[in-house]
Amino acid sequence: MAQSVLEQAGPVRARRTVAPGRAPAGPGRPRTGRHRLAPYFFIAPGITLFTLFLLIPIGYSVYLSFFSNKVSSGIIGAAERTSIFVGFDNFAAILEGSVFWSGLARAGYYGLLVIPITLGLALVFALALDVGVSKLRTVSKTIIFIPYAVPGVIATLMWGYMYHERTSPFGDIFTFFGFPTPDFLGDSLVFYSIVNIAVWGGIGFNMIILHTALSGIPREIYEAARIDGASELRIALQVKLPLVVPSMIFTLLFGVIGAVQVYAEPQTMKTMSPSITSGWVPLMEIQRLAFEQGETNMAAAGAIIIALIAFGLSLLVFRLAGKKGSGD
Repeated sequence: MAQSVLEQAGPVRARRTVAPGRAPAGPGRPRTGRHRLAPYFFIAPGITLFTLFLLIPIGYSVYLSFFSNKVSSGIIGAAERTSIFVGFDNFAAILEGSVFWSGLARAGYYGLLVIPITLGLALVFALALDVGVSKLRTVSKTIIFIPYAVPGVIATLMWGYMYHERTSPFGDIFTFFGFPTPDFLGDSLVFYSIVNIAVWGGIGFNMIILHTALSGIPREIYEAARIDGASELRIALQVKLPLVVPSMIFTLLFGVIGAVQVYAEPQTMKTMSPSITSGWVPLMEIQRLAFEQGETNMAAAGAIIIALIAFGLSLLVFRLAGKKGSGD
């Protein structure tokens, strides 16, 4: 009798009390208005900040690039600025200038040196950490990553003092071995001095990305390769390297964008080396137009050109990576 009572009581306890006039909750029950709006409230702050600090400035820059300021004398002698529509004249003026093209060529050569050296060293460090002692792995990653945490301006000033002939420790080393002290800030070496700063600061970020990708590879794959007689070098080249190609494409993309937009290092080094001019790289020329000559409209056009170049190179990287991945 007691068992039959419990069996009857089970379904009773499982029943839910539903208030009159309200449909029972379930998978097919429609959400209320408050529940439907909740996701939009959560994403509203991010969308607002994205619009205020990215979309609106981009739109305003595009607007400025199609206008030019005409200065005329006012009624009482005061200068008056009038914006006039000039179409693509500002873009043409930028593209016709030799300073822009020489700076762009220098930025391209800068990228051809910085990107492969940085990615190559980052990959070597990532592979070394992947097979290293686990107790030393965290300390080693931190030491390699620290240069990336140093702001570019501070890193350039620090290296600038080491490059300068009066404060450089390299001068004593060269003198000790009987070699003449090189002028790291002169015409022939200042470019490579800046490349060294960029490589020193960029290895850490790329190493973290690649090491994270290596950490996500199942260890069973390595064990199977070792059972088949593969050496650690062969595992690194034929197993690990192909599996981290997507992460390498990611770091390559950021390297290309960073090369086109290089600014902090040469702009800071300009105060130490007379070999670096105001238009040494494209962004320095844009800064000169905007803040030294007051040509904000032309500077906006130059910024859009640089953005389009970076966007085009990014698409090229993705396209080449896609063709390689599909085997075309």
